Amino acid sequence: MLSKETIAKTDIVIVGAGFAGLYMTKRLVDDGFSVDTIEAGHDIGG
Repeated sequence: MLSKETIAKTDIVIVGAGFAGLYMTKRLVDDGFSVDTIEAGHDIGG
């Protein structure tokens, strides 16, 4: 679970660390956004 302090410092939260979630995380970070990506499972990648 993300803390309130972390959420307050985050521009965008992406739910899901599959291909699309990881791709968008990279693009948004490259564009200067503060991004947190969360995943329900133990592994990433869909």
